[in-house]
Amino acid sequence: MPRHLFADPSFSICVAAAVAIGFGTYGTLFIESIRLQNVRHLSALAAGLMMVPFTLSPTITTRAIDRFQPGMHFKLRLIIGHVAAAAGAAMMVLSVWVTDASVVEIGLGLLGISLGYITPAMTTGVLASSPTETAGVASGILNAGRQVGAALGVALVGTLAQTLGDRGLVISFAMMVVIYVMIGVLSARGIPLPVKR
Repeated sequence: MPRHLFADPSFSICVAAAVAIGFGTYGTLFIESIRLQNVRHLSALAAGLMMVPFTLSPTITTRAIDRFQPGMHFKLRLIIGHVAAAAGAAMMVLSVWVTDASVVEIGLGLLGISLGYITPAMTTGVLASSPTETAGVASGILNAGRQVGAALGVALVGTLAQTLGDRGLVISFAMMVVIYVMIGVLSARGIPLPVKR
């Protein structure tokens, strides 16, 4: 792994965002689909339909940003995305105690919106902060970060939910809130904006 890539704060923060978003996305998809069927007693079809805001809103969000704010810097996208992700994870904490399905839908929708902001932004940030000759390696590191986060998310969230029940879900989603806030703060403080001439 080329150390000079990680010397750039934009690169390191974008890779950290990839790990965080992988953790939250796959952890949520894994546990929420099971919870909707086993705890809320929904059919597989109904549970799948409940997950639609999570899977559809990233595409809608990305298209809307590209149409209405095409020049938005990746730093701002990361900050907005992590605020939305923290709010979505907080709603998922609330959904453990509140039985209203709209709480789950809002939480999943916010998490999906966050993906629409974060995913293109971290890819742009990684490629913009790495030299052309190491772009392939940089892209590979980003994808590896996503996969590591996904594996950790499924393993940890699944274990906590299995062993601690609702308390495990609360801990899992609360961890996501903390992680998203941390990456949002790092993005705000650590990624420099281009100097205007």
